[in-house]
Amino acid sequence: MRRVTLIALLATLMATTAPAMNAFLDINGDEKASFEEMTVIYPGLTEAVFVALDFDADGFLNTDEIASAVDAYIIGDPDGDI
Repeated sequence: MRRVTLIALLATLMATTAPAMNAFLDINGDEKASFEEMTVIYPGLTEAVFVALDFDADGFLNTDEIASAVDAYIIGDPDGDI
């Protein structure tokens, strides 16, 4: 029993969670950024670029898609460059 508890504790400590969506981008709090939300912070963002960044084609940008765009210097870092 002690071993199971230790393993469960270690698994909990090692688990990672996705970072929360930036509040400046996620105006309505749904943990994803729509084109309209993105253009509030990035007014020069075109719909064509937004669609290209939307890797899973769900019509929104998630934290991974935004991070990829920042890493590729397509958009500025919403946590530091605004």
